[in-house]
Amino acid sequence: QQPQYHLDQPDPIHPALQPERQPVTPVIKKIDIRTLFWAPEREQRPRKIVILLRGLPGSGKSRLAKLLKDIEVQHCPSAASVRIVSIDDCYMQEKTKKVKNPATKKYETQTTMVYEWEDDMEDVYRQSMAKAMGKYLKSNVYNFILVDDWCPTVADMETYRQYAVESKAEVFVVHCGGAEDPKRAAADFELCIEQNTHDIPRKVIEGMRDRWQPATPDYTVLYRVEAMLQGSNPDGSRIRKVART
Repeated sequence: QQPQYHLDQPDPIHPALQPERQPVTPVIKKIDIRTLFWAPEREQRPRKIVILLRGLPGSGKSRLAKLLKDIEVQHCPSAASVRIVSIDDCYMQEKTKKVKNPATKKYETQTTMVYEWEDDMEDVYRQSMAKAMGKYLKSNVYNFILVDDWCPTVADMETYRQYAVESKAEVFVVHCGGAEDPKRAAADFELCIEQNTHDIPRKVIEGMRDRWQPATPDYTVLYRVEAMLQGSNPDGSRIRKVART
C-alpha cells in the first residue's frame, strides 16, 4: 500500500532512512559536599545519610571519615547519631606476647590489637558491615553513617546501597586519593602504597586498582571536599568555628 501524501504535512520518511537514535548516557549527579554539612543548606538534606568513602588503601579514607565526623559533631548538637563503619576494624586481631618489665625484670603478658590481612575475607567482612549498618539505620540509633571501605567495584558499593535503600537512606560517594579511576593516576597509586600503614600487600592493592569501576548514576558523588576541610562555605566565605557542646 502506497503512503498517502497531504499538502499540509511533511513527506513521510521511509523507516530504513530514519536516523538512528543515539543511546542516552546517564548523567552522574554531583553536589558540593558542603551543602550536606553547612547551614542553611543542611536543613534541606535527607533525614538519613550514608556516605561511602571509597579509594585504595592509603588514600586517606580513615582520616577523612574522622574529619567529617568531627565537622558534623561541631555543627550539630545531636550529632551523637553519627557513626563510622570501617572495614579496617574487621582485620584487627587481639594478640598476646611476653614483654619483659624493666622494673621487675620479669616477663609479663601484654595484649595488643594488630592489623592482620586475611585473603578471601574482604567480601565476608563487607557483608557483615553492611548488615550492621542496616540495623543502625532501621533502629534510628544512627541516621548518618560514614562507610570507610575500598569498594573497588560497583558490586561492592551495592552491598551497602541495598541496605541503605531498605532504610530509606540516601547514598553519597566520596572518591579518595585523586582521580576516580586509580588506573589513570600512577602517582596517586604510588602515594597510596607509601601511605598504606596496615602493610596490605602491594599485589592486593594492585588487584583493587585493576578491577576498579566508576560509580553509577545510582549514586550522588560529592566534590569540593578539600574546600570544606580548609574551612570555606559554599559561597566562598570562611567558616565561623562553633564550640562543641
